[in-house]
Amino acid sequence: MKRILPPSYLLTTIAVMIVLWTRAPGPRIVASPWNWSGVLLVAVGVGLNVAGDRQFQTTTTTMHPFGQPRVLVTTGVFAYSRHPMYLGMVLLVIGLAILLGYATPFALTGLLWAALNWRFIPHEERVMSNAFGQEYQAYRAHTRRWL
Repeated sequence: MKRILPPSYLLTTIAVMIVLWTRAPGPRIVASPWNWSGVLLVAVGVGLNVAGDRQFQTTTTTMHPFGQPRVLVTTGVFAYSRHPMYLGMVLLVIGLAILLGYATPFALTGLLWAALNWRFIPHEERVMSNAFGQEYQAYRAHTRRWL
């Protein structure tokens, strides 16, 4: 059985946000020009994903959530968040919701967070704990899950 990966959740969330914005936007909650502040969150979200991906490539470990890690990455963006790429995805969709400025796209930001937090993170943390034991527990003790 092929598993649905986090980027698919992200792309689906973005697509549904845009459909809601065009078909049933709800009330405007972020007026122009303030909605342009969402660009900053989108940029930070993309930046976290690019930085995390590069760190995984540099250390030659997998970024696949169901793969077997070879290296515990604790530096760079991973020094601030145990899951900076998931944080980046959530910031990206919050930024997009702010850019769109209407109520209904905001509802999906919480759904993406919930899917990542409850579908992927518990599994990944079990795998990391099994693979790296005490080293991972020490990292987990001083680095937050999200931010």
